[in-house]
Amino acid sequence: MRVAATPFRLFGLAVSGQFLFGIVLALPGTLFGLPRWTTPLGFDVPAQAQLLVVFFAGQFLFTAIAGSLVDRIGCQRVLALGAALIAVALGWLALAGSAAAAMPPALVLAAGGASINASSNTLVSVTYGERRGAMLSLMATFGAIGALSAPVVFLGSPSLEQVTTRIGALTVFAAVVAALPLMVADTGAHGGGGQSLLASARLLRERPLLGLIALLGLEFGDEAVLAGWTAAFAIAVFPGTTGGIFVASYWLGLCAGRLAAPALLKRAAKLVVVLAASFTTAAAVVGMAMAPTLVTLGVCVFIAGFAVGPMAPTIVSVAGDRYPRQMGAAIGLLLSVAQLGGMVLPWLTGRVTVEYGYRAGLLVPAAAALGVTIGTALAWRARARRPALVLEPEA
Repeated sequence: MRVAATPFRLFGLAVSGQFLFGIVLALPGTLFGLPRWTTPLGFDVPAQAQLLVVFFAGQFLFTAIAGSLVDRIGCQRVLALGAALIAVALGWLALAGSAAAAMPPALVLAAGGASINASSNTLVSVTYGERRGAMLSLMATFGAIGALSAPVVFLGSPSLEQVTTRIGALTVFAAVVAALPLMVADTGAHGGGGQSLLASARLLRERPLLGLIALLGLEFGDEAVLAGWTAAFAIAVFPGTTGGIFVASYWLGLCAGRLAAPALLKRAAKLVVVLAASFTTAAAVVGMAMAPTLVTLGVCVFIAGFAVGPMAPTIVSVAGDRYPRQMGAAIGLLLSVAQLGGMVLPWLTGRVTVEYGYRAGLLVPAAAALGVTIGTALAWRARARRPALVLEPEA
């Protein structure tokens, strides 16, 4: 017996998926911090790097496929499929006895995460129409909360058996999330076209989508650097400090920024919000690089997280506005190709840091944020000059 599909219930499905997706994104880094798990499995630094390559390459590949699948069979089915894949992958990972044996489940985990990301973003975009910008930001907040929850699940110094048990508990949770979309009447909500992946890829010829991909790629790069680099930066620049406090400050700021996004979008156009947020991010990251004290650093980290918060959901909502008939494909391609920024910017930041030091390394994400500011300003200018080619419709 299925319950009726209401906007609130559909949003709840998307939220549950994003919460699970946040856990999945944070899981590799969390597990790598557990010596009693990494040592028996032989997870040295090269093996850890290899797993991350497999995981993020899988995200890059499968997100576009998932977006095309959303257009063909609907958001709820792809959401259920993604959570089911994650459940299978987690159960498989719990049984892994070596680093090599953990690679295939990492790829399946990436496929499941990509499916949830594409389907939940499209489901909210279709359900809420012109309100999609605000609701996508609220939904993405739960992804951040999920990422914060992963370290909590593995608190302490658990043994190998305890880690396996806790991964098993996450497997059960993923199975529950997979069942939820099947308990709500299928609305048939999808992104529109139902075209093949090859046909959907033709959207990459369109300059508006390429522009959005460039903006989101730089934003994803900033998120990856700030999430993964803040603790190391704090410890290196202020020896003896606890890096975890600054990571928490970043995530708290990001959650606050996403919660504030609906109010911001009521008062300003989407591109204006992205422009202001990206400029604030650039200024905050420069402040981090120049911070003379821990207090100043903490404040700048929080501001950077707050400014980053609304950007990705707002850019995704612009794509939903621009491509209502091929929404799943457009959002899938956008989320997929933009992940290249999440791969390249951390690597580039690391190279600059090795050559010139930690403070200089932060100039890379600052420059990327400034690039988003410039790109958004150019898009806004083009929108004003050529109303027929706007990236978002008027409310």
